[in-house]
Amino acid sequence: MMIKDEVSRQLLDMGRVDVVGPPREFVDSLEQRLEAMASTQLEYVPPMAAPRRPRPKRVMFAPAFAALALVVGAIVFNVGNGSAAYALDDPFNVHVQFADGHVVDGTDGLRIPKGATVVVGAGGSVRIRDRVYREGDVIVIGDDGPEVADRVDVAPPSTRTEPEPSTAVEPIRPSTTAPTAVREPDPTVAPRPLEPAPVTRVEIPETTRAPKTTLPTTTRTVVSMEIGAQRVELSSQVSLSWSAVPGAAKYVVVRTIAIAGATPAEPVYPLVAPSKLVVQTTARAHTDVAESVEGVPITAARYRVVALDASAKVIGSSRFVQINLPR
Repeated sequence: MMIKDEVSRQLLDMGRVDVVGPPREFVDSLEQRLEAMASTQLEYVPPMAAPRRPRPKRVMFAPAFAALALVVGAIVFNVGNGSAAYALDDPFNVHVQFADGHVVDGTDGLRIPKGATVVVGAGGSVRIRDRVYREGDVIVIGDDGPEVADRVDVAPPSTRTEPEPSTAVEPIRPSTTAPTAVREPDPTVAPRPLEPAPVTRVEIPETTRAPKTTLPTTTRTVVSMEIGAQRVELSSQVSLSWSAVPGAAKYVVVRTIAIAGATPAEPVYPLVAPSKLVVQTTARAHTDVAESVEGVPITAARYRVVALDASAKVIGSSRFVQINLPR
């Protein structure tokens, strides 16, 4: 009951406001429509005596109801017009062209009105309300909301390597200054050598010494070895194998590596940087893993194998072989 009284009070207050009311024909038409709607509703409720309203009160509330209807209609109209703007949600590599032709980068929360065009670039995406749009989508904001009007092929970013700037070398120009006279050094007098003091020679009796035995030295030639290397499918593993050397006690494999497409240095033994030891083994095959150096992928590696005898002397060596490991 309190709610009804409050509504009545607000309607009375609105009726007392001096506003420009609608035409009389609109008020009478609205009243007739309301009475017709009320009469249709009475068919579904038990019959009961409806209290008659005094005529002056009906006349007083009619402008208030009309004004209320106009306010509600204006609010609905404004809300409907405002719903034509949409907001970008979590855009990435998105460009927006407005109806007037200017283009901006899509940012989170950017409102796009009707007539705007949204283009999703390479690797990009954006959510508009409850739909996610992907790379290559061209979305047009129309009367019915966002629609995919076209799809374009997005070219991947260029990976062209810029050439290194050349450094111009200035030619050496001959000097135009006159040569200065060189002063000859003063003649120096060599000091007189000191005469050695007389030395008394002491005769040492000769002793019989055993004849010195000279061991024959044999120089052994280094045998040329064959080495084969092959990348295991597309992995970072390299399968190595080599030929045997008679008298070899073990085989030593060394390597050098390169990153970012550079060329590795030649591996040498005994080890000298940047050569690294891979393995010491008595076998004639080994599988190496050339994956990365401090997180940077290895793009090429060179290998060499040497054969050592029991005294760790090199008796066999191979040429180096290079394996490229493109990523």
